[in-house]
Amino acid sequence: MSAAPDGLRAWLLQRISAVYLAGFFIFLLLHFALDPHPDYASWRAWIAQPLVAIAFAGFVLALLVHAWVGLRDVVLDYIHSLA
Repeated sequence: MSAAPDGLRAWLLQRISAVYLAGFFIFLLLHFALDPHPDYASWRAWIAQPLVAIAFAGFVLALLVHAWVGLRDVVLDYIHSLA
C-alpha cells in the first residue's frame, strides 16, 4: 500500500468503527437497563467475562481508530503549512 492517505480506506475505517461503537453503546445501555450492577464487585465480575472483555477491548480499539481517522482528516483538510 502507498504511504499517501487513502480516502476510501479512511472512510471505511471511520464508518466501521462508528457502527461498532454505536452497537457496543446500545449493548451497554440494554445490559445496564435490564441488569444493573449496583456495586463494584458485580461490575468487575461482569467485565471480567471473556466475551465482554473482548468486546470492551474492541470498543477501545474502535474508539482509538475512529478518533485517529477523524483527527487526521481534520489536520489534513484544515491545517496548512505556513511555508
